[in-house]
Amino acid sequence: MVNSAHLAQITTLGVGGVVARFDEPSTTQELTRNLAFARDHGDKIACIGRGSNILGHDRGWPGTVIRIGSRMNSIRRKNDVLEVDAGLKLASLIRHCSADGVLDLTQCVGIPGTVGGAVAMNAGTRWGDISSRIRWVDCFDIGRDNTVRLPYEDIDFGYRRSSIQGAGLVVTSVGFSLSDPGTINIQELLRGRLRQRAQIKLPVSRCAGSFFKNPQGASAGALIDRCGLKGNRIGGAMVSPLHANYLVNTGEATSSDFQALIHTIRRRVFEAFGTTLELEVRLLGFHPEEAAQLGGRLA
Repeated sequence: MVNSAHLAQITTLGVGGVVARFDEPSTTQELTRNLAFARDHGDKIACIGRGSNILGHDRGWPGTVIRIGSRMNSIRRKNDVLEVDAGLKLASLIRHCSADGVLDLTQCVGIPGTVGGAVAMNAGTRWGDISSRIRWVDCFDIGRDNTVRLPYEDIDFGYRRSSIQGAGLVVTSVGFSLSDPGTINIQELLRGRLRQRAQIKLPVSRCAGSFFKNPQGASAGALIDRCGLKGNRIGGAMVSPLHANYLVNTGEATSSDFQALIHTIRRRVFEAFGTTLELEVRLLGFHPEEAAQLGGRLA
């Protein structure tokens, strides 16, 4: 394991303090071995993918962060299932499936991050969620020190959440049900959805993706925009002028900057519409009471 790292270096938002121990395993065996090592040494453990969808705290993380990234990225086809390692970029999987015409995951086009992270949080867009194509999920159970295969029916998937989160489970690979040949032109569908996504102007600066969950029947970005908060800035944290549900790091933002901006946004939206926004990003290094005050959940 690498002795230390900074959350700012391993997250797309670029915010957060020192991590006591950091590792990026190359295989499932190495991943499970390192998880067991950290557990046996009493470490707090956090697993991340590419580091999107995460707001890190300036105090850092006192335990081990394991990044399941590009070293674990293989794809295997077995009968009517596509087996995918958790570290593969979701965008790479979508391109692969579109080219081969074997699996329609175009509902996830434009989502950053890895397959494992996308499955754990049930990532999706207005076209649907990734869970709609899942056959099973392989996870390492940290507490029991073994790998378990969870059928789709045994996983509680909801809007931007799953029962995998917070259960001491780490996604190692995913089995996707292949599409019926000839039922849909996946490449054509992908091109159409890419064109539609391109019409939405999104920031290219340091960000974590969508910051808030969409409330029932509404758009978080639209509510924030209607409050006149586009471009609103506290320290180095700013509501993107391009899309109000994207908070960006303009340079040297701190977690305190983002916390203050989150509180401002939630207060203004509640005062204007009576709607309490919840965070879509996960909080790493925060205390539970801090997460509750921000309307978020711990990573």
